[in-house]
Amino acid sequence: MSTFKQRSKWNKYLIMRKSKDLRTHIPVTKGMNFGKLWRFLAKYGDVILKPSHGSRGAGLIRITAVGTDVYEVQIENIKKTFTGQYLVNDYIKEKVGIRKYIIQRRIPLATVDGRPFDMRIVVQRKKAYLSWEVTGMVAKVAGEGYFVTNISRSSGTILPLETAIRRSSLASYSNSRLIAEISRVALLTAEKLSGSEYYKNQLIYGFDMGLDRTGRVWVIEANLKPMLTHFRKLADKSMYRRILEYKKG
Repeated sequence: MSTFKQRSKWNKYLIMRKSKDLRTHIPVTKGMNFGKLWRFLAKYGDVILKPSHGSRGAGLIRITAVGTDVYEVQIENIKKTFTGQYLVNDYIKEKVGIRKYIIQRRIPLATVDGRPFDMRIVVQRKKAYLSWEVTGMVAKVAGEGYFVTNISRSSGTILPLETAIRRSSLASYSNSRLIAEISRVALLTAEKLSGSEYYKNQLIYGFDMGLDRTGRVWVIEANLKPMLTHFRKLADKSMYRRILEYKKG
């Protein structure tokens, strides 16, 4: 089996999109070319370009339509404004090079103190034939001026998920209902992915998930070898210990 294809964001997206139950929680994604990019921008106005095999927020590019034929391109915390599609294309070609990219609709994430946040949800099973369980949930708040929530890349903040929701633009929503829905979607995603031959032996996923401004749950990315640093940074180490216990099998 191809490890390269197994790790591919595009491969995981195709599997997740096959599920009718999961489809409404997956941002629309396509393989990158400039025709698709401009169709996405015309439809959504705000898109993310991602390396097909990237990790930890590296290489992400955000493109936003900000006026008539005017576009803002953001990499890390650097923003550049261009008038005309050709100038955007030239800039993207320079930054992307020969790497394969995907295009994804950017979800308007809920915010904490005006900064977008998403979540790392860890789902595990001790053996391939056992059911999945959510063993860890944590919020990642982007650093000031960044759209990427990766903590090391944006100097962002780690918060317990309940704390983040209470402090967020979704504070009026039921904390328990949101967390229950996040858990439901995470478990469904793990089941659908592990139903594929590529992931049938997978014992752990680290899902990057988001809540949009209306409280809808989104699965942004599925990681096969998730870093556990976020959980080790929390004052309460119980989730970190639980994840490690599950990893022992």
